[in-house]
Amino acid sequence: MTRDPLAATTEPRDAPKRLAPAQSEALQVIRQALAGRRFAPILLHGVTGSGKTEVYLQAIETALAHGQQALVLVPRSR
Repeated sequence: MTRDPLAATTEPRDAPKRLAPAQSEALQVIRQALAGRRFAPILLHGVTGSGKTEVYLQAIETALAHGQQALVLVPRSR
């Protein structure tokens, strides 16, 4: 069963942000793994605010567009 928690919202979704070269390179590696439909452990390393989340979001969009699934785990704030 597929659920879209934002299906009932009327607000437009943000367009993907323009990526820095390092982000684009990381996203390309992820997209290649998704296109090959193979498991590939990929670690994004960067300080807070470096843009990792945008790479994750765009990678998720790619997975969904290919009929794949994505699971996002977010740490609980203290």
